[in-house]
Amino acid sequence: MTVTEQSVAGQAARAVLDDPRSQVPPAPTGMEWLRACVSRFAGGGTHARRRALAVAELAAVEPASLRVAAAAETCRDLAVRVLADALGLPGVSTEDVRLIASVYHPGSGGGPAQDAAVARLVAACGGAPDERTAARICLLVQACDATAALIASTRERAGDAGDADAVLAAVLHDDPPVRHTRRVTAGGASVRVELGTVDGVSTAFGSGPRACPGKEHALAIAAGALDAARAR
Repeated sequence: MTVTEQSVAGQAARAVLDDPRSQVPPAPTGMEWLRACVSRFAGGGTHARRRALAVAELAAVEPASLRVAAAAETCRDLAVRVLADALGLPGVSTEDVRLIASVYHPGSGGGPAQDAAVARLVAACGGAPDERTAARICLLVQACDATAALIASTRERAGDAGDADAVLAAVLHDDPPVRHTRRVTAGGASVRVELGTVDGVSTAFGSGPRACPGKEHALAIAAGALDAARAR
């Protein structure tokens, strides 16, 4: 770039900066905000910090209480309803959570309906669009489809002999609710990782620093659904 070109570029930059009509880009909202603030799509220290927020939320919820609540719940989105109530979020709409879950992953779409659902969930979580709110929404969204699938498979085995732990173990072995996930290796390769039970080692809830923090809670909810199915 010549001196003249630099001068022109500098004048253009100053014109934009000095123009009172020029605004900074708005902060992300809706699905864009949610994906940018959850631990699921972050790495390194940011992932660890955001994951700790989700773990802290779950630490305040006793899995055994979820089993009792799930056995008494009959709504369509049982897992979301039970978990939301346990987290102290009775105003959460399970329909909103389902809307977001359908486009949660980057590249899976989304639109005004999902953005509006995010806004309503932020309001239901106290109104502050911060990382704690994102963590709470994340827990509900990630429990939505996966735990529902676990419940459905468990109910299909309601008549199987054995206690709930044995039935759940069989379901996780034969029909894990999440069958695979993807990782980018240290070498930069994208790898598809199959989940379930391999050689007696269960990876149905993941493993390592990104293992599902809500494993015991999901199993408790599924066990409660199984208790209800057997009672019927």
